[in-house]
Amino acid sequence: MIAKAIEDGLDPLWVGRMVRQAVIDDELYIFTHPETREPVEARFGAIRAGFDWSDRQSRDDQSG
Repeated sequence: MIAKAIEDGLDPLWVGRMVRQAVIDDELYIFTHPETREPVEARFGAIRAGFDWSDRQSRDDQSG
């Protein structure tokens, strides 16, 4: 999926306009390929689950 998007390329003018607007809007992250949203959200979900597990371990250590 990502390799195909890279292979096809994007219009540099479109990307440049998007970057310019992001700078104006003080937007740190720019996503040019919305189809990557789902895998990114899955990865963040796994990271959040790791934080949740660590939080439970910390609470268990403090209570016992």
